[in-house]
Amino acid sequence: MSDPAPTFAGWYPDTDTGGTKYWDGARWTGDVRPPRKPFAGESGDREGGIALMGFGAFFLISSMFAKSLNDGSVPTFGLFATQFFLGLACLTWGVYRFRGQGPSTSSIEARIAEDDKTAKKKRRTANVAGTLVGLLNRGETRPAPVASGESVAAAQIHAISDPATAKALQSLQNLLYSRAITDDEYAAAKDKLFGVAALESQYEQIEKLAELHRVGILGDVEFSAAKARALGL
Repeated sequence: MSDPAPTFAGWYPDTDTGGTKYWDGARWTGDVRPPRKPFAGESGDREGGIALMGFGAFFLISSMFAKSLNDGSVPTFGLFATQFFLGLACLTWGVYRFRGQGPSTSSIEARIAEDDKTAKKKRRTANVAGTLVGLLNRGETRPAPVASGESVAAAQIHAISDPATAKALQSLQNLLYSRAITDDEYAAAKDKLFGVAALESQYEQIEKLAELHRVGILGDVEFSAAKARALGL
């Protein structure tokens, strides 16, 4: 939450390592790249680099035997030049890719897509389970806590004068931006922020709940109910 939320998916500077980290459009995925080396690719590809260097070495060696390999259909110098520069290009490109470090964007996107597919299956299962539990517990009611007029008034004065309120409001805005909460939930929570004392742990809890929902551990109904409890709505 200390990192500003970027606008688009992509790689952004990582102040902790000096390299870059990946934002998928809604969250930091945890994928990082170390500081980039001189003459190195953006991501690591050791296998591809080795293969290209192998091709390059093959063409460079073949160029040394251009005269004996030539059947007379092309000029010997032309055959030599073609093999030599092709080998040099493959060797250079192979070194460039070999020296890169960190995961590629395509590999991260493929992993995220697979994780999302798995999470959707888990959420469907959790939704069914949540519906069954809701039917079994139907009829149970829990009274909501009611604050006295004096305590609410005192909390209002404290919230307005407390510098932590601005930080809590920023936390709410980050949750709204990442779609962990809806516009209506944001508006209700913001109103509540100035009406009762708010704890920063509430917002950390919602981030954890959003992650559990994303990976499919919490179903849609369970997530909505847990958010409402965390926000005290």
